[in-house]
Amino acid sequence: MPKRRKPPAPPPPTPWDMGTRPAAREDFAVIEQVGDVDPATGKIVNPNGVKRLRYADMLDVYHRKGTISDRGHLAATYLRDAWDRTQRSAPAIQEIKVDHSPMPDANIAIMVDRVSALVAVTMLIPRADAQLLHAVVCCGNPPGWPYRGRRYAEGLERLRAALDRLADRLRL
Repeated sequence: MPKRRKPPAPPPPTPWDMGTRPAAREDFAVIEQVGDVDPATGKIVNPNGVKRLRYADMLDVYHRKGTISDRGHLAATYLRDAWDRTQRSAPAIQEIKVDHSPMPDANIAIMVDRVSALVAVTMLIPRADAQLLHAVVCCGNPPGWPYRGRRYAEGLERLRAALDRLADRLRL
């Protein structure tokens, strides 16, 4: 009967679990201190040394790397915020500010305002850039087909130019 092999020893524990390996999160993660803000100095006080890992939005990563300009990042944020507002449900009663229960008409009016804000931004997007900006900014996809492999840099350059054109039309 063959002898059983001893299982490998587990890796030593880390003081704080930061999720995946550092190489896998190099571009997409931000490690920040967790604590309270001291009102006297305005600095974060973290007596226990606790850190937090938060994943950055790809637009923030592109901006940090210099792929998109400050104006392009601002235009992308403006478009993404308008898109995100349309994805939310009807607001709570505190936002409606009425003395009785909300009527269905109030919810519909709020959604019409949200969609109108998105339409106002998307009307400024050139037709050639609409599909790329919707995919990258609104849906969070990479610059996409056919910009893969060796053509990925071309896709990022096209994204930069599209966001700069949108910033020009938004007058940012």
